[in-house]
Amino acid sequence: MSKHAFKQLVLAGLLAVSAAAANASVVFGLTGGKVSITVTQDISFVATGAQNSFTRFVFENAYASAPGGFTTFGTVSNTIGLAVNGSSVSGLTTNSLWGVFGGGVLNEIDTDDFTISFVGNALFTTGDVVTLKAGTAVTNATALPTLQVSEVVMTGNGGDALSAPVSTLGDTNNVPEPGVLSLSAMALLALGLVRRQRRG
Repeated sequence: MSKHAFKQLVLAGLLAVSAAAANASVVFGLTGGKVSITVTQDISFVATGAQNSFTRFVFENAYASAPGGFTTFGTVSNTIGLAVNGSSVSGLTTNSLWGVFGGGVLNEIDTDDFTISFVGNALFTTGDVVTLKAGTAVTNATALPTLQVSEVVMTGNGGDALSAPVSTLGDTNNVPEPGVLSLSAMALLALGLVRRQRRG
């Protein structure tokens, strides 16, 4: 195999590994100048307490520096849903999704977090599995998060934690696709052979 072919194989393997690592389950963007949040795959939480009037999801450390001022935002549109033990919850008010919570620390909610909220009775208690269903919300917020969020925690109205933090960097329980593993192995092999040829 030529050196050029080796380099192409190494590059393909590295790109495959990079793509697998970038499988984030939460993506922020701008839609018409408004902050959108897309949950690309369902995120599940085991409740450590009972819900109250609000169910909040705090995406921690979304900003390198907190945008100033206390700000709450309504929702332009929303398709993100909520389920408890596999059953979708209806009747929740979704126009209360929040952006930056800039007024100060409120338990789990810090000034550099991005928080979305659902109003209404989700009827879950300790031990129940609460799932944030895949979808997109466009808020009236304008301060786009500047950092890749690595975890999210479910809280109540006062920011009190109702779950352990959950990773937003893709499903960590999934085994990598066989194709990714194969390309990775070939890339490492090719890299080793390239180094060997250089020494020779």
